[in-house]
Amino acid sequence: MPSPATCRLASPDEQIAAQHAIINRFETALWDGGFNASMLQSYQSAWRRLETLIAARGDDRRHRFVLVIPVADSPAQLRRCLASLLELCRLYGYGGMKDGHFRKVSVILADDTQARSHRRKPGHRPRVRRPGFGHRLLRPGRAA
Repeated sequence: MPSPATCRLASPDEQIAAQHAIINRFETALWDGGFNASMLQSYQSAWRRLETLIAARGDDRRHRFVLVIPVADSPAQLRRCLASLLELCRLYGYGGMKDGHFRKVSVILADDTQARSHRRKPGHRPRVRRPGFGHRLLRPGRAA
């Protein structure tokens, strides 16, 4: 018959502090003697675990990030930029997701596109085809 547990469960704050310590050790080991690619997935997993602990605590007071991306006549580069940003958010999980969008990361596109073939009709809002970011589209000379 197993014996009952004799140690207490760490508080949410203690678990978060311990996870920060784990991440710090990963960061040291990840770059010790040059970049160690074999540790990258574990490092990213440690960050996602931290996000889970913070969400479970229920009082995430960290900063929100708003990224402003100026764009003009470069739809392929914009797609790659947004895909890369979305992948980083998924790998590290900063702020978690709500209703299919990352809660702590938003994107504003400042569009100065001149080519008619790249423009959308007035009032058009870009579609988000998969879970991602809150977003706004700004164009010069128009109200936000």
